[in-house]
Amino acid sequence: MAVTNKNNILPNTYGLVVCGGNSSRMGTDKSMLQYYDKPQRYHVYDMLQPFCEKVFISCNEAQANTIEPGYHFIQDDILFSNIGPMGALLTAFAKYPAKNMLLTGCDYPFLTGS
Repeated sequence: MAVTNKNNILPNTYGLVVCGGNSSRMGTDKSMLQYYDKPQRYHVYDMLQPFCEKVFISCNEAQANTIEPGYHFIQDDILFSNIGPMGALLTAFAKYPAKNMLLTGCDYPFLTGS
């Protein structure tokens, strides 16, 4: 997929920050860990914006109530809940079937936009 404009936006592409897991091994919501000046889910969201037409945080039902205003999110569809990152992807494709999805996890603290 080629970037065809001066703003680096990938045509017909939505970004998806995957953070809908239970973080059971960590014991806390890993999307809320702060490696920089904000929770990781918002840090990665902001990193994807220059490359995508629109960005979403993919979350589970409990997390949906904790998303700060101004951030778009997609709650895992009940049909795809509790199946890990695949549920996020299937939900996004069901909601936006004509879009490409740039998918990244929220738990990559060394991910950079360059």
